[in-house]
Amino acid sequence: MRDCIEEVNCKFLAKEEIDEIGSKIFKMMKDSEDRKQHIEKFKKEEELEEEEVQHLDEDNQEEDSLYVALGDLMGTLFKTHAELTLGIVELLYT
Repeated sequence: MRDCIEEVNCKFLAKEEIDEIGSKIFKMMKDSEDRKQHIEKFKKEEELEEEEVQHLDEDNQEEDSLYVALGDLMGTLFKTHAELTLGIVELLYT
């Protein structure tokens, strides 16, 4: 999505769409963080074999990559639709 927005390189989204995308980004970030915390808790509470720990670490790395991609998308929205992102900024402060 980020690449598409950057490729168009003009304001083509409405404020409502920006707000909706922003809300979805925050929800995905929260869900990702919840999954990471669950994985870390599971690793501490369970006796796991090394292979299982490696698999869980890979899952955490995928969550990190998702988090970065979502942050990049948000940055692209700020860059391309700056005046329409007030709703996202308000979500950041709540």
